[in-house]
Amino acid sequence: MKVMFDLNVIVDIAEERAGFCEKSREAFERAVQLGVHIYFPIHGFTTLHYLLAHAGKGEDSKAYISWLCDHVECAPADKSIVKLACASSVRDFEDAVVDETAFAAKCECIVTRNAQHFGSSRVKAVSPETFLSFLSRRNPRRRKPR
Repeated sequence: MKVMFDLNVIVDIAEERAGFCEKSREAFERAVQLGVHIYFPIHGFTTLHYLLAHAGKGEDSKAYISWLCDHVECAPADKSIVKLACASSVRDFEDAVVDETAFAAKCECIVTRNAQHFGSSRVKAVSPETFLSFLSRRNPRRRKPR
């Protein structure tokens, strides 16, 4: 299984955003546990560094990015991806790039906190909670104990 994690989910984890971090972290950790091929758009790394640095976590940002690289595949975006994103019906350009990148990587879904932004995307977008439910149904014997 291949999935794309959107930048907002990774930032939720890195910045420990209240109200979002727990499910985002659980979705990521569960995917790692189950051997899911996790993709992250290559352009997300520079944005992640920028956001962490401006949140006062600049000293830790490169270590976090290095750790993230150990757990994800880098999904590249070249000129053809950018051109497809420009022609996409997904309104937000960055989301369109994520969608086209996920499609090119043959991802089954995009895990994002903004699934509604991907209404017309080529790859289905789901929340971390929905992704966790999907993983539980797909791997019923490997559920976490309550």
